[in-house]
Amino acid sequence: STESVRRALERVGVARRPRAGRPALDQAGVARAVELYQAGGSLADVAEQLDVSTESVRGALERVGVARRPRAAAALDQAGVDIVTREATAAGLSVARKNGHLLIAGERIESLLDWQFLCVDLGVTQRNRTPASGDDHG
Repeated sequence: STESVRRALERVGVARRPRAGRPALDQAGVARAVELYQAGGSLADVAEQLDVSTESVRGALERVGVARRPRAAAALDQAGVDIVTREATAAGLSVARKNGHLLIAGERIESLLDWQFLCVDLGVTQRNRTPASGDDHG
C-alpha cells in the first residue's frame, strides 16, 4: 500500500516531497474569479478555467465578500451574457438573441459551461483576462 511505502521510505531517511498544490490566485485572478462566478460559473468551472482548486476560488470569493449561490443556480445572468457576448464578438462568432435566449454561432448558451464547451468545440481560445490586466471592457 501507499502508506507502507511511505513508512519504509521514512525508516531509511528519504524525505517526503512537499505536496504540490495549485498556485494561489493573485489580484487579477481573484477579479477574474469574481467575474466568472457572477457570470454563472460554478466554483468547479471557475477553478478549472483558472487552474486552481475549488477551495482557492471559494476562499477568494469569501475574502472579497461575494455571496455563494445555491448549487443549481448556474444560469447566466446579465453580467454573464455581457461577458460571453463580448468574448464571442472578439472571437468573430455570430451573436444573436432569439425568444429571450442567447445564441452564439447558432448554439443556445444558457450557462458559462455551455460557452466553455462551445469554445472547445469550435477551437476558440478564451481571453481569460480581467480589467485589472489591461483589458478594455468598454
